[in-house]
Amino acid sequence: MSLANLVGNTLGTLLDSPVINFLGNLTGKPILDILKSHFSFSTIEITLAYQKSYVQVLNAIRLGLRSSAWRKLLSDNIKKEFANQIIKNYFKPFANSRQFSNQELNIFALKLSQVCQSLIRYEKQLFQLQKNDLELGLIEITNPHQSWEITELLISEISKNIEIDQDIIAFFRYKELLGNGLLYFFHEQLRRDERLQTTFLALQQEGLWIDIRNVQKSQQQLMQIINQQQLQVKPPQILFQMQQLWEQQLGNFQSFSLQFKGFVDVISKRLELIAQNINDLHLKTDRILELLLELKQKEIISEQQVFQLITSTHFSNQIPLKSKPTVIETPLKQKLNLQTFNFKTIHLDQAGQIISTTLGEAKQFIEDLGKGVALEMVYIPSGKFLMGASQNEFGAMADEFPQHWVEVNDFFISKYPITKMQWFVLMKETISSQFCDANFPLESINYIKADLFCQKLLQKTGKMYRLPTEAEWEYACRAGTTTPFYFGETITTEIANYDGGYNYNTNEKSAYRQMPTPVGSFSPNAFGLFDMHGNVWEWTCSEYSENYTEQLETKILTNVENKKIVLRGGSWYSSAVNCRSANRYRLTSENWDNDVGFRIVLNADF
Repeated sequence: MSLANLVGNTLGTLLDSPVINFLGNLTGKPILDILKSHFSFSTIEITLAYQKSYVQVLNAIRLGLRSSAWRKLLSDNIKKEFANQIIKNYFKPFANSRQFSNQELNIFALKLSQVCQSLIRYEKQLFQLQKNDLELGLIEITNPHQSWEITELLISEISKNIEIDQDIIAFFRYKELLGNGLLYFFHEQLRRDERLQTTFLALQQEGLWIDIRNVQKSQQQLMQIINQQQLQVKPPQILFQMQQLWEQQLGNFQSFSLQFKGFVDVISKRLELIAQNINDLHLKTDRILELLLELKQKEIISEQQVFQLITSTHFSNQIPLKSKPTVIETPLKQKLNLQTFNFKTIHLDQAGQIISTTLGEAKQFIEDLGKGVALEMVYIPSGKFLMGASQNEFGAMADEFPQHWVEVNDFFISKYPITKMQWFVLMKETISSQFCDANFPLESINYIKADLFCQKLLQKTGKMYRLPTEAEWEYACRAGTTTPFYFGETITTEIANYDGGYNYNTNEKSAYRQMPTPVGSFSPNAFGLFDMHGNVWEWTCSEYSENYTEQLETKILTNVENKKIVLRGGSWYSSAVNCRSANRYRLTSENWDNDVGFRIVLNADF
């Protein structure tokens, strides 16, 4: 994808480039110099805006198809109104043009929703702006493109990552849906920012912008420019030419935007209401827990009764983290029978060749899940590490910065991702999947069910098992390394399970197994942990943020409704770039895919 063209197109639409160019030619002012001086958004901010917009347009299409992920988020009226726009103006006319039967229509809708969900994972690969992309994009504003080019650029790049049905590609092209959708959500993110208004004000002061949408205001602004610049032109004729040019280049997008006018504002207000309700719920649960604690202290109820009350109901999901350690006191700590195990760790050179093998040892304890099925929990010592990607790391994404030091307390983590057999023995159920080997990592699992596994294990053992924080996961993955992978500077499919058609920092291709592999099939890292790169994405318990400035990576998220949660590690379906130690992915708690699994942790002072 030509990112400079994309930047020029989207920013040009945002800044009304037809108006800027017309007035620039009229006044002779240096458009580029003025833009560089007054457009103050950073490369990372624009990158994140593109990534978020890409995800939003795909989710908007899924919403139009009655996506369950959005159904819980929006009120009935909003859901109906938004869905009607997608169905009425895009889906039904497109289906009629293809002459789909009812059965074909249902199949296509299901396939389209699944493809949109799968495509979301590529947002970071598609949009990785460098500083010069933004600079070249500002230059491109003087040579604006039409939105159909955005659609074609996106389809071209997406097709390099996944094979898409031609009917779905045709739907993305229909009325320029994909390109206009990206533009729309990109605008919605930036248009309220004060810095954009500052840019418009600076352009207006230089005689390079008028509000073409407001006829009366634009006439006044144009007259002011003509008088200031002492131009010998006729205002009505100039304004008419400018309006024609603006309509020719941006009219299609403006028509698209009017269809969804006001939806973003309504959705934002709905989210604020949900957040307030969650805060109220926190206060109520805190008070309930205080009362339980008082009853326990007065010996009206026992510690075990408190424990059973909380763990036997769904109420435990609503307890804020700060309250849990106070009330949920597990039975007397068992003395762990720590065992030492040995392993070999391999190291690669930049060409992917094994250059050395290191013998290692670590300690673990075995949790008996029943029926001869064991859960091996490896001890991870406390330490301090550099979290995130370095500035020169190939494939690094904007949300992996800034790189920063993090201290981690010691803990135990499962040696492998949780397997299908471990799930079945503990949960007494199976998860529907196309992969059936008992020693395969469990997949097609959402956050809610992964958390239920931890609760079930708590009930069985009295130990507070949970999902790892994002910082714990990366610390455990790196195992003292600072390279992109714990094997070294690169990775191959001989030592990890991922899509070898997209190797790391090389044009060479290798195996693509198109399915998971049994856990422990490859060499471990220096902590003795297996499958931290590839095989299945792994849930954490940390809320996703677009960079590390909010410091959420060390916190345990206890109220997951409508929150994006971080996943780590990449999968059998991922490119090598997405399997790096620093790479981040996210989903909401109820979502899953057929390459999503988890592993669990236990505090060392449980």
